Amino acid sequence: MRDLSRRQEQRPPYWLLALKPQPLISIMRIPPTLLALASPFALAGASFAQSTATYDVVFEATWSQSNHPGAFVSTAHFSPLVGGVHTDELDIWGPGQFATNGVEVMAETGSPTPLQSEITAAIAAGTALEVIQGGSVAVSPGQASAGFTVTDEYPLVSLVTMIAPSPDWFIGVHDLSLLGPDGWVEELTVDLFAYDSGTDSGPALTSPDQNTNPQEPIGLLGSFFGSEPLGTFRFERRHGSFAFGANPEGSLTVGSGEPVIGSSFELRLNDPIGAFPTPSVSVLALSLNSSPAIPLPGFGLGTPGGTGDVLIGNPFLVLSGGTFSGSPLDVPIAVPNNVGLVGLDLFAQGAFADPVSLLTGLTQAVELNVGQ
Repeated sequence: MRDLSRRQEQRPPYWLLALKPQPLISIMRIPPTLLALASPFALAGASFAQSTATYDVVFEATWSQSNHPGAFVSTAHFSPLVGGVHTDELDIWGPGQFATNGVEVMAETGSPTPLQSEITAAIAAGTALEVIQGGSVAVSPGQASAGFTVTDEYPLVSLVTMIAPSPDWFIGVHDLSLLGPDGWVEELTVDLFAYDSGTDSGPALTSPDQNTNPQEPIGLLGSFFGSEPLGTFRFERRHGSFAFGANPEGSLTVGSGEPVIGSSFELRLNDPIGAFPTPSVSVLALSLNSSPAIPLPGFGLGTPGGTGDVLIGNPFLVLSGGTFSGSPLDVPIAVPNNVGLVGLDLFAQGAFADPVSLLTGLTQAVELNVGQ
């Protein structure tokens, strides 16, 4: 689903050497037993720290007449959620800082566009990974949500929404790290209190525009809304199986079953566009880490000979997927009945190679979370 940007040029990873065009008979078929047949020495030395995590954030707006008597209007609502995933080298907003144009426009009008542009520029500069875009709350109380991916290099989240109507007030979080000392946070709820962006001096919800000159730093609004928060952000780590990457959608999916200990599941290799030559050989690689998208010219699947993205780190296991003749290939994988594997994230990616044209095509990657 997501291309974990920070793209860079690199030689093909070593696991693709298994696809070096050669007679089909010479491709080794490794029994597809997850972890149990992998080298225990390799696993012992591997880092189990998660390199990426995907989250859903749910905004529960609780601004209401009963919670905030005297500080509520019938048209109360919140603008679309907007923010970014970033490093500590980027300050999207924070108390004591002066609001950027993007934050000012968001806080005064609710438009997310200028702030999205600022974060997009930060992505190009290498200090942000992703723009977070979510829904709005048309009538408060209400609910909105968004999804995003963080990495150990980009573990921070800043996210805002305008309190509307208001002069320049908003709620949000800034520089929130979802990477704790023991790994990725599973769930986190943050109470949301009002901030003043320091760009409009209106004293009430429906005050006319009163430009603040000179501009003041962002700060907590104070007692206008009383002691009750206006809502919460609930961050929940997403588990289960889903695809990501810029390679053709549907080229690697979870078939039957689920990655649960003591059970088996299947990963399905396919060329959904039907552009890759057949018959071709295939492999499936399993890794403990994802990788920022590494574009490789000549490794395109949807456009043979074009560019394809490597999306996983060095694998601990490479399986033969068999001969691809145009129909999906299901590769069975057995998960040992070991409770120590519960919660482990695995990353898989497949590839096809045509021994005649010497073309190679990379599939999507799939993140798998081992369950119980």
